[in-house]
Amino acid sequence: MTTKARAWMLSGFLVLLMMALAACGGGQTPTPAANPPAQASATSSVSMPSVNSDATLAGTSEPAPLAGVSPTKDQSTTGGVQAFAAGEIKPVEITTADNVTLTGTFYVSPKMSSPAVAMLHMVGGQRGDWDTLARQLQTAGYSVLTIDLRGHGGSQGQREWSKMTQDAAAAYAWLTNRPEVNRAAIGFIGASIGANLSLNLASGQPGVKTLVLLSPGLDFEGIKTEGPLQAYGPRPVLLIASSEDKESADAAAVLDKLALGKHTLKVYDGQGHGTRMLGRQNGIEELIMDWLKETLK
Repeated sequence: MTTKARAWMLSGFLVLLMMALAACGGGQTPTPAANPPAQASATSSVSMPSVNSDATLAGTSEPAPLAGVSPTKDQSTTGGVQAFAAGEIKPVEITTADNVTLTGTFYVSPKMSSPAVAMLHMVGGQRGDWDTLARQLQTAGYSVLTIDLRGHGGSQGQREWSKMTQDAAAAYAWLTNRPEVNRAAIGFIGASIGANLSLNLASGQPGVKTLVLLSPGLDFEGIKTEGPLQAYGPRPVLLIASSEDKESADAAAVLDKLALGKHTLKVYDGQGHGTRMLGRQNGIEELIMDWLKETLK
């Protein structure tokens, strides 16, 4: 057999051997897939849920925080308070000493450590009755807390008038714990029974620096004012009433005579009772603003 023939035979034998090995799955390098999967681009983005003030974080009951804003907790539940953003208007809940939950609205001053005012509405009213005046005060640099007294608006409890002194006390305590508030400059504004409650709170709380009393009474639902005004001492009080609202006009005149400190009595004609005197372009809002500017610094 020639050399050339031997070479052909050897070549054919090798081919047969390689085919046999391939059939057994051994000794062959795998062939790359015809269409390999595309690799992820280095610039591709991941879709994230949008966040707004009403959003809820997945798997929690906590509202998602706005970017750069820490969620605020009540001191009674966390042991510490974080400030609201300047100029915000926030719904809040306040718990009284007898464990009644009150709803409120906090109008945050545009500046930190500001003077602050709590507002108490009249019988059958609600915190929204103060909204226009509260916004005006907020713009003027005050922080303002309005609350629904127990049994009113969104607050728990019954309309037990004698227990509402605890509502006023809870509002004052809440304000003193707020970082936005100058606790040495807190006043109260009250209407009708809210005026009586404000005076009763202030009479035993020397931290209340000034009072504005719209349509007070000498005795509304058992909440009296003559003794508390004397106990209030030499601190300032502004008394406002309307002449046709005779009970309150007469009471305001009596209280004005009993006042021991700076006091002003303004009696209007035909302006109604309590918060109904507001929003009438009668100058009462301006009077209140000037009073607070002078007495709550």
